[in-house]
Amino acid sequence: MTKIRFTLGDSPVWHVIEVDYKLSMNQIKDEELIAYFIKQEQDNCKYSMAKKVEIMDDNENVIAQSPAIVEPFKLEYKNEEHET
Repeated sequence: MTKIRFTLGDSPVWHVIEVDYKLSMNQIKDEELIAYFIKQEQDNCKYSMAKKVEIMDDNENVIAQSPAIVEPFKLEYKNEEHET
């Protein structure tokens, strides 16, 4: 299972999406796929735009993160060892 955490706007509150399968590193690097997951949850919240994002593995290790996901190419990868 993979977890994607994100904040909305300047809120310090984290929203969590639990993907019920493990994402490969290629999927994690697909910013459009990550944006799709976040957009679905963001639309459910009917609030502001997503900002900070963290993608975590089963052990709660951060695989990738971004301080501002709305800006292209801001997703930073922590460790390539997580590739499946």
